[in-house]
Amino acid sequence: MTMHHFLPTNLVHEIQKVDFQTLEEHFLEGLLFKYFPAIIPMERRKNYYRLWVARWNKIRLLENELLSWQAEIKAQDLQVVLLKGMALVHTLYPDLGSRYMSDLDLLIGPNSLPDLERILINHGYHPVKDSKWKANRHKMTYEKQSPDAILIIEVHSRLFFHVDLVTTDLLPWIYSPYKILNIEMNLLHMIGHVAFSHTFIKFFWLIDIYRFISLNEQNINWNYFFKLIEKYRLKNSYAMVFFILKHFFKYQIAHEKTSLTWFKKTIYQHLLTFSFLMENQNLKIRYILIKHLTKDHLWTAIKYDFYWLIDYLNQQLKQKTRPLQK
Repeated sequence: MTMHHFLPTNLVHEIQKVDFQTLEEHFLEGLLFKYFPAIIPMERRKNYYRLWVARWNKIRLLENELLSWQAEIKAQDLQVVLLKGMALVHTLYPDLGSRYMSDLDLLIGPNSLPDLERILINHGYHPVKDSKWKANRHKMTYEKQSPDAILIIEVHSRLFFHVDLVTTDLLPWIYSPYKILNIEMNLLHMIGHVAFSHTFIKFFWLIDIYRFISLNEQNINWNYFFKLIEKYRLKNSYAMVFFILKHFFKYQIAHEKTSLTWFKKTIYQHLLTFSFLMENQNLKIRYILIKHLTKDHLWTAIKYDFYWLIDYLNQQLKQKTRPLQK
Protein backbone atom coordinates (compact mmCIF):
# COMPACT_ATOMS: atom_id res chain seq x y z
CA MET A 1 0.00 0.00 0.00
CA THR A 2 1.59 3.28 -1.07
CA MET A 3 1.42 6.56 0.78
CA HIS A 4 -1.47 8.04 -1.12
CA HIS A 5 -3.61 4.93 -0.66
CA PHE A 6 -3.76 5.15 3.13
CA LEU A 7 -3.29 8.89 3.70
CA PRO A 8 -3.13 11.79 1.25
CA THR A 9 0.39 12.55 0.01
CA ASN A 10 0.19 16.20 1.08
CA LEU A 11 -0.69 15.12 4.64
CA VAL A 12 2.26 12.74 4.75
CA HIS A 13 4.50 15.64 3.70
CA GLU A 14 3.12 17.73 6.58
CA ILE A 15 3.68 14.86 9.02
CA GLN A 16 7.29 14.58 7.87
CA LYS A 17 7.90 18.15 9.07
CA VAL A 18 6.84 17.26 12.63
CA ASP A 19 9.42 16.08 15.17
CA PHE A 20 9.10 12.43 16.12
CA GLN A 21 8.52 13.08 19.81
CA THR A 22 5.35 14.96 18.88
CA LEU A 23 4.22 12.20 16.52
CA GLU A 24 4.74 9.70 19.33
CA GLU A 25 2.52 11.79 21.62
CA HIS A 26 -0.20 11.19 19.01
CA PHE A 27 0.47 7.40 19.08
CA LEU A 28 1.32 7.25 15.36
CA GLU A 29 4.28 4.88 15.70
CA GLY A 30 2.45 1.75 14.52
CA LEU A 31 0.89 3.53 11.56
CA LEU A 32 4.24 4.99 10.49
CA PHE A 33 5.96 1.62 10.87
CA LYS A 34 3.41 -0.18 8.72
CA TYR A 35 2.69 2.33 5.96
CA PHE A 36 5.53 4.86 5.97
CA PRO A 37 8.67 3.09 7.24
CA ALA A 38 10.96 5.11 4.99
CA ILE A 39 10.42 8.27 7.03
CA ILE A 40 11.34 6.64 10.38
CA PRO A 41 14.93 7.30 11.55
CA MET A 42 16.97 4.13 11.90
CA GLU A 43 17.41 4.58 15.65
CA ARG A 44 13.62 4.57 16.16
CA ARG A 45 12.64 1.65 13.94
CA LYS A 46 13.18 -1.11 16.50
CA ASN A 47 10.97 0.63 19.07
CA TYR A 48 8.30 1.40 16.45
CA TYR A 49 8.26 -2.27 15.48
CA ARG A 50 7.85 -3.24 19.15
CA LEU A 51 4.94 -0.82 19.55
CA TRP A 52 3.33 -2.03 16.31
CA VAL A 53 3.39 -5.61 17.62
CA ALA A 54 2.12 -4.52 21.05
CA ARG A 55 -0.82 -2.65 19.53
CA TRP A 56 -1.77 -5.57 17.33
CA ASN A 57 -1.68 -7.87 20.35
CA LYS A 58 -3.64 -5.41 22.54
CA ILE A 59 -6.50 -5.25 20.04
CA ARG A 60 -6.60 -9.04 19.81
CA LEU A 61 -6.62 -9.31 23.61
CA LEU A 62 -9.56 -6.90 23.90
CA GLU A 63 -11.40 -8.67 21.10
CA ASN A 64 -10.91 -12.01 22.85
CA GLU A 65 -12.34 -10.48 26.03
CA LEU A 66 -15.52 -9.57 24.15
CA LEU A 67 -15.77 -13.10 22.79
CA SER A 68 -15.33 -14.58 26.27
CA TRP A 69 -18.40 -12.69 27.53
CA GLN A 70 -20.66 -13.60 24.60
CA ALA A 71 -22.69 -16.33 26.28
CA GLU A 72 -23.34 -14.28 29.43
CA ILE A 73 -24.27 -11.15 27.46
CA LYS A 74 -26.75 -13.22 25.45
CA ALA A 75 -28.14 -14.95 28.56
CA GLN A 76 -28.77 -11.57 30.24
CA ASP A 77 -30.20 -10.16 26.98
CA LEU A 78 -28.04 -7.05 27.29
CA GLN A 79 -27.73 -4.50 24.51
CA VAL A 80 -24.02 -3.70 24.47
CA VAL A 81 -22.81 -1.22 21.85
CA LEU A 82 -19.14 -0.89 20.89
CA LEU A 83 -17.86 2.66 20.53
CA LYS A 84 -14.81 4.22 18.89
CA GLY A 85 -11.73 2.04 18.37
CA MET A 86 -13.07 -1.51 18.44
CA ALA A 87 -16.16 -0.52 16.46
CA LEU A 88 -13.97 0.93 13.70
CA VAL A 89 -10.64 -0.83 13.55
CA HIS A 90 -11.56 -3.85 11.43
CA THR A 91 -13.08 -1.75 8.66
CA LEU A 92 -10.75 1.27 8.71
CA TYR A 93 -7.38 -0.37 9.34
CA PRO A 94 -6.35 -3.38 7.25
CA ASP A 95 -3.43 -3.69 9.67
CA LEU A 96 -4.47 -3.75 13.35
CA GLY A 97 -1.07 -2.70 14.66
CA SER A 98 -1.34 0.65 12.93
CA ARG A 99 -4.23 1.83 15.18
CA TYR A 100 -3.55 2.72 18.82
CA MET A 101 -6.19 1.53 21.29
CA SER A 102 -5.84 2.08 25.03
CA ASP A 103 -9.15 0.57 26.14
CA LEU A 104 -12.48 -0.88 25.11
CA ASP A 105 -15.44 1.52 25.06
CA LEU A 106 -18.95 0.15 25.59
CA LEU A 107 -22.33 1.89 25.59
CA ILE A 108 -25.09 0.39 27.74
CA GLY A 109 -28.23 1.59 29.49
CA PRO A 110 -27.77 2.54 33.17
CA ASN A 111 -30.38 -0.05 34.23
CA SER A 112 -28.28 -2.78 32.60
CA LEU A 113 -25.00 -1.66 34.14
CA PRO A 114 -25.26 -3.88 37.28
CA ASP A 115 -25.67 -6.99 35.08
CA LEU A 116 -22.71 -6.02 32.91
CA GLU A 117 -20.63 -5.23 35.99
CA ARG A 118 -21.29 -8.71 37.40
CA ILE A 119 -20.11 -10.23 34.13
CA LEU A 120 -16.95 -8.13 34.16
CA ILE A 121 -16.21 -9.03 37.78
CA ASN A 122 -16.74 -12.72 36.96
CA HIS A 123 -14.02 -12.31 34.34
CA GLY A 124 -11.52 -10.75 36.72
CA TYR A 125 -12.25 -7.04 36.34
CA HIS A 126 -12.66 -4.59 39.19
CA PRO A 127 -14.22 -1.11 39.19
CA VAL A 128 -11.71 1.74 39.22
CA LYS A 129 -12.69 4.14 42.00
CA ASP A 130 -11.55 7.33 40.30
CA SER A 131 -13.07 10.76 40.75
CA LYS A 132 -14.96 11.84 37.64
CA TRP A 133 -16.12 15.39 37.05
CA LYS A 134 -19.77 15.90 36.17
CA ALA A 135 -19.32 15.90 32.38
CA ASN A 136 -17.73 12.45 32.69
CA ARG A 137 -20.04 10.86 35.25
CA HIS A 138 -21.80 8.86 32.58
CA LYS A 139 -18.68 6.66 32.42
CA MET A 140 -17.46 3.79 34.59
CA THR A 141 -14.01 2.26 34.31
CA TYR A 142 -13.05 -1.38 34.93
CA GLU A 143 -9.66 -3.00 34.63
CA LYS A 144 -7.79 -6.24 35.16
CA GLN A 145 -4.21 -7.39 34.90
CA SER A 146 -3.87 -10.07 32.23
CA PRO A 147 -0.59 -11.99 31.72
CA ASP A 148 0.20 -9.71 28.78
CA ALA A 149 -1.24 -6.28 29.63
CA ILE A 150 -3.55 -4.23 31.82
CA LEU A 151 -6.97 -4.37 30.16
CA ILE A 152 -9.27 -1.38 30.62
CA ILE A 153 -13.00 -1.25 29.89
CA GLU A 154 -14.80 2.10 29.86
CA VAL A 155 -18.57 1.76 30.08
CA HIS A 156 -20.69 4.72 28.92
CA SER A 157 -24.36 5.30 29.71
CA ARG A 158 -24.59 8.33 27.36
CA LEU A 159 -22.92 9.29 24.08
CA PHE A 160 -21.92 12.70 25.50
CA PHE A 161 -22.67 14.50 28.72
CA HIS A 162 -25.44 16.46 26.93
CA VAL A 163 -26.75 13.56 24.79
CA ASP A 164 -28.96 10.77 26.15
CA LEU A 165 -28.41 7.06 25.60
CA VAL A 166 -28.95 5.93 22.01
CA THR A 167 -31.09 2.78 21.75
CA THR A 168 -31.85 2.94 18.01
CA ASP A 169 -29.62 3.68 14.99
CA LEU A 170 -27.69 0.47 15.66
CA LEU A 171 -26.16 -2.26 13.50
CA PRO A 172 -24.81 -5.73 14.37
CA TRP A 173 -21.06 -5.98 14.94
CA ILE A 174 -19.00 -8.77 13.34
CA TYR A 175 -19.63 -10.91 16.45
CA SER A 176 -23.07 -11.17 18.04
CA PRO A 177 -24.69 -10.08 20.27
CA TYR A 178 -22.67 -6.86 20.16
CA LYS A 179 -23.89 -3.80 18.28
CA ILE A 180 -22.26 -0.74 16.77
CA LEU A 181 -23.71 2.64 15.89
CA ASN A 182 -25.05 2.94 12.37
CA ILE A 183 -23.04 4.88 9.79
CA GLU A 184 -24.58 8.30 10.43
CA MET A 185 -24.55 8.02 14.22
CA ASN A 186 -21.01 6.61 14.18
CA LEU A 187 -19.77 9.59 12.17
CA LEU A 188 -21.58 11.98 14.50
CA HIS A 189 -20.02 10.31 17.55
CA MET A 190 -16.52 10.42 16.07
CA ILE A 191 -16.88 14.13 15.28
CA GLY A 192 -18.29 14.94 18.71
CA HIS A 193 -15.60 12.88 20.41
CA VAL A 194 -12.62 14.54 18.69
CA ALA A 195 -13.99 18.11 18.69
CA PHE A 196 -16.72 18.66 21.30
CA SER A 197 -15.27 16.35 23.98
CA HIS A 198 -11.51 16.43 23.41
CA THR A 199 -10.65 19.51 21.32
CA PHE A 200 -8.48 17.63 18.79
CA ILE A 201 -5.93 16.37 21.32
CA LYS A 202 -5.09 13.21 19.30
CA PHE A 203 -4.52 13.28 15.56
CA PHE A 204 -5.32 9.61 14.96
CA TRP A 205 -8.98 10.36 15.74
CA LEU A 206 -9.00 12.67 12.70
CA ILE A 207 -7.40 9.90 10.65
CA ASP A 208 -10.27 7.65 11.77
CA ILE A 209 -12.80 10.18 10.45
CA TYR A 210 -10.97 10.65 7.15
CA ARG A 211 -10.80 6.88 6.62
CA PHE A 212 -14.43 6.44 7.66
CA ILE A 213 -15.82 9.06 5.28
CA SER A 214 -13.58 8.10 2.37
CA LEU A 215 -14.78 4.50 2.66
CA ASN A 216 -18.45 5.25 3.39
CA GLU A 217 -19.30 8.56 1.72
CA GLN A 218 -21.62 7.00 -0.88
CA ASN A 219 -23.49 5.00 1.78
CA ILE A 220 -24.06 7.82 4.28
CA ASN A 221 -27.56 9.27 4.39
CA TRP A 222 -26.33 12.84 4.52
CA ASN A 223 -29.74 14.42 5.07
CA TYR A 224 -30.24 12.23 8.13
CA PHE A 225 -26.69 12.91 9.32
CA PHE A 226 -27.25 16.68 9.22
CA LYS A 227 -30.52 16.26 11.13
CA LEU A 228 -28.56 14.41 13.82
CA ILE A 229 -25.94 17.16 13.90
CA GLU A 230 -28.73 19.70 14.51
CA LYS A 231 -30.49 17.51 17.06
CA TYR A 232 -27.39 16.86 19.17
CA ARG A 233 -26.03 20.42 18.88
CA LEU A 234 -22.77 19.50 17.15
CA LYS A 235 -22.89 21.92 14.21
CA ASN A 236 -19.71 23.76 15.22
CA SER A 237 -17.83 20.52 15.83
CA TYR A 238 -18.93 19.25 12.42
CA ALA A 239 -17.87 22.53 10.73
CA MET A 240 -14.41 22.39 12.31
CA VAL A 241 -13.80 18.75 11.44
CA PHE A 242 -14.90 19.23 7.84
CA PHE A 243 -12.67 22.32 7.60
CA ILE A 244 -9.72 20.20 8.74
CA LEU A 245 -10.55 17.43 6.26
CA LYS A 246 -10.70 19.95 3.43
CA HIS A 247 -7.52 21.85 4.28
CA PHE A 248 -5.14 19.21 5.62
CA PHE A 249 -6.46 15.95 4.18
CA LYS A 250 -7.46 17.67 0.90
CA TYR A 251 -10.74 15.78 1.10
CA GLN A 252 -13.75 17.63 -0.25
CA ILE A 253 -17.02 16.10 0.91
CA ALA A 254 -19.44 16.39 -1.99
CA HIS A 255 -22.42 16.41 0.37
CA GLU A 256 -21.18 19.21 2.62
CA LYS A 257 -24.32 21.06 3.65
CA THR A 258 -23.28 24.70 3.90
CA SER A 259 -20.20 26.73 3.14
CA LEU A 260 -18.56 28.65 5.97
CA THR A 261 -19.19 32.34 6.37
CA TRP A 262 -16.21 34.56 5.65
CA PHE A 263 -15.90 35.36 9.37
CA LYS A 264 -15.95 31.74 10.52
CA LYS A 265 -13.59 30.65 7.75
CA THR A 266 -11.11 33.36 8.76
CA ILE A 267 -11.27 32.28 12.41
CA TYR A 268 -10.69 28.64 11.49
CA GLN A 269 -7.76 29.51 9.20
CA HIS A 270 -6.04 31.34 12.04
CA LEU A 271 -6.84 28.91 14.83
CA LEU A 272 -7.10 25.42 13.29
CA THR A 273 -3.56 25.23 11.95
CA PHE A 274 -1.57 22.03 11.50
CA SER A 275 0.77 23.13 14.29
CA PHE A 276 -2.25 23.41 16.60
CA LEU A 277 -3.42 19.90 15.70
CA MET A 278 0.05 18.59 16.53
CA GLU A 279 0.77 20.65 19.66
CA ASN A 280 -2.54 21.94 21.00
CA GLN A 281 -1.71 21.10 24.62
CA ASN A 282 1.19 23.56 24.40
CA LEU A 283 -1.01 26.34 22.98
CA LYS A 284 -3.18 26.86 26.04
CA ILE A 285 -5.02 30.05 25.10
CA ARG A 286 -5.82 28.83 21.61
CA TYR A 287 -6.84 25.43 23.01
CA ILE A 288 -9.30 27.02 25.45
CA LEU A 289 -10.72 29.29 22.76
CA ILE A 290 -11.27 26.40 20.34
CA LYS A 291 -12.76 24.28 23.14
CA HIS A 292 -15.45 26.93 23.53
CA LEU A 293 -15.94 27.37 19.80
CA THR A 294 -16.76 23.66 19.40
CA LYS A 295 -19.93 24.21 21.47
CA ASP A 296 -23.04 25.29 19.53
CA HIS A 297 -24.50 27.28 22.40
CA LEU A 298 -22.84 29.56 24.92
CA TRP A 299 -24.86 27.95 27.72
CA THR A 300 -23.40 24.52 26.89
CA ALA A 301 -19.88 25.97 27.08
CA ILE A 302 -20.66 27.73 30.37
CA LYS A 303 -22.04 24.52 31.90
CA TYR A 304 -18.97 22.60 30.74
CA ASP A 305 -16.69 25.21 32.32
CA PHE A 306 -18.73 25.29 35.53
CA TYR A 307 -18.63 21.50 35.94
CA TRP A 308 -14.88 21.51 35.32
CA LEU A 309 -14.28 24.34 37.81
CA ILE A 310 -16.31 22.65 40.56
CA ASP A 311 -14.37 19.43 40.05
CA TYR A 312 -11.04 21.30 40.07
CA LEU A 313 -11.91 23.08 43.32
CA ASN A 314 -13.03 19.79 44.90
CA GLN A 315 -9.74 18.16 43.92
CA GLN A 316 -7.78 21.08 45.41
CA LEU A 317 -9.81 20.87 48.61
CA LYS A 318 -9.20 17.12 48.91
CA GLN A 319 -5.46 17.65 48.52
CA LYS A 320 -5.43 20.31 51.24
CA THR A 321 -7.48 18.24 53.69
CA ARG A 322 -5.69 14.94 53.01
CA PRO A 323 -3.69 13.86 56.09
CA LEU A 324 0.06 14.08 55.70
CA GLN A 325 1.87 10.79 55.12
CA LYS A 326 4.31 9.94 57.91
